[in-house]
Amino acid sequence: MRAFTCKRCHVLVPFESQVCQHCAASQGFDPDGGALETLKPVGTYFAPIGQLTAVWARCSQSCRTGCNWLVPVEAAGG
Repeated sequence: MRAFTCKRCHVLVPFESQVCQHCAASQGFDPDGGALETLKPVGTYFAPIGQLTAVWARCSQSCRTGCNWLVPVEAAGG
């Protein structure tokens, strides 16, 4: 199993996390990059910390099932 760390506070974060338990930073899994990303809000969407061009939406199941996967903005709602 791969270990992930919060890019804000550098504490280990479980794969299933939507929020870092240490610093409360939003987390999301980028399936294309295979990494858990620390996120900053960009309007109603999110961008990984340190990336200027990538903008993501949460999976439509994030509220219902706690899914932390990120989807491209154009696929939001799916």
